[in-house]
Amino acid sequence: MPTRPANRPAIVTSVALASVGGLVLGRFGWMVPVWYLIVGLGLTILFWRSRVWWVVLIGMSLIVGLVRAEDFHHLQSILRYQIGRQTSLVGTVVTDPIINDKRQSDYRVGELQLNGRSVIGVVRVYSTPVRLLRGYRVALSGKLETGYATWDAALYYPQLMVVSSSQSVLEHWRQTFFLGIHAALPEPEASFGLGLLIGVGALIPKPLQLELQRVGLSHLVAVSGYNLTIIVRLVSRVLGRLGRNIALILSIWLIGVFVVLSGASSSIVRAGVVSVMSLLAGHIGQRVDALALVSLAAAGTALYNPGYLNDIGWLLSFLAFFGILVLAPAVMARFGEPRLAIGRMMIETMAAEVMTLPLIVGIFSQLSVVGLLANLVIEPMVPLAMLAGLASGLAGLWVPYWSDYLVVPMGFILTFMLQLIGAMARLPWAMTTTNLTLSEMLGCYGTLLVLTAALVCYNRRRNR
Repeated sequence: MPTRPANRPAIVTSVALASVGGLVLGRFGWMVPVWYLIVGLGLTILFWRSRVWWVVLIGMSLIVGLVRAEDFHHLQSILRYQIGRQTSLVGTVVTDPIINDKRQSDYRVGELQLNGRSVIGVVRVYSTPVRLLRGYRVALSGKLETGYATWDAALYYPQLMVVSSSQSVLEHWRQTFFLGIHAALPEPEASFGLGLLIGVGALIPKPLQLELQRVGLSHLVAVSGYNLTIIVRLVSRVLGRLGRNIALILSIWLIGVFVVLSGASSSIVRAGVVSVMSLLAGHIGQRVDALALVSLAAAGTALYNPGYLNDIGWLLSFLAFFGILVLAPAVMARFGEPRLAIGRMMIETMAAEVMTLPLIVGIFSQLSVVGLLANLVIEPMVPLAMLAGLASGLAGLWVPYWSDYLVVPMGFILTFMLQLIGAMARLPWAMTTTNLTLSEMLGCYGTLLVLTAALVCYNRRRNR
């Protein structure tokens, strides 16, 4: 009889976290020869039916993370070797260009070629205002500067030439959708609506960005997949009355639309993958282990691009996922699940807020005093505003003559939300400056994990 562990979710979780751990250790310079991976594979096969199989598999996953981190850093070094030098690059604009506070065009360029050779990396470009769109192919020449977080290098006022202005059909459709929203709504409602819908927070006017920051609602317009998670879960519950198959098809279609409209950003793709996996597992009758699902998505995206480990948005999105998919269900299982969907959504919102707060305070040294209240008041309106925005944008694409009428509900909802946000942001005590050291932040998360584990264990014992 095989003696392998029967707890499959625990296996998936531990293996996924081990690979992420290997990536983290690799980031700090740990290295292993590639042949370790071959030995680990051989040991996994050899001990497939023994008691140490799980341990060997975890060790192999750790090695996979270390090898991937080393390989990624080697490929990155080709671009980073050019930092401080005059460099000529060809790349594709991968973000929507914006005009920043210094009246500079600000955008990022990926899919890079250096001297005709493809290299891994993203370059953030600051230039004089220039008309560019996402998807344009550009040639850049200038002195490469050190990058930060998810961008590996920066160029300031480079020589620029548009090599190609052709866009894919999906990108053209996305831009048309943007134009439809902006044509039908004034500012800042149009930018705020797009921020809620697809996370293009950088296009929001600076005064509104500051208000959102003061009331702790910046995550609403961030490309984190947070809103997608909420709306898909809400829609799937509502559509469930029409039949399981219809609910599944329409929910997956909705996920696809959001992925396209967001420009297939990494965070939205990540949220889409998690949402689709959860929907499919529920449809075929398998109970989804939320922790295993989140761990698997984290490992998959981090192995694909280890640079995500430097991305605060990546960390925040998975902390929010943990709150929504693990902490919130544990709380509802212990204290009772609300009958109304809005009640469940408010609990999920509070759980996501609790999980992301220590990191936000630790990184930005700011705490919104009204943040919890603002989330409880504004969050219930977000899915309605997103659905209205999606309907308005699609109407602008398919039935433009009726779009001005269909956009009225969205304009009303957004105006009301902005008035509430402005009123709370004007409170003199809305935000305070505070700080968490690394040890204090880790202590907060350690406490949250212990409390969550205690809730989960209690619920399992009670259900036996």
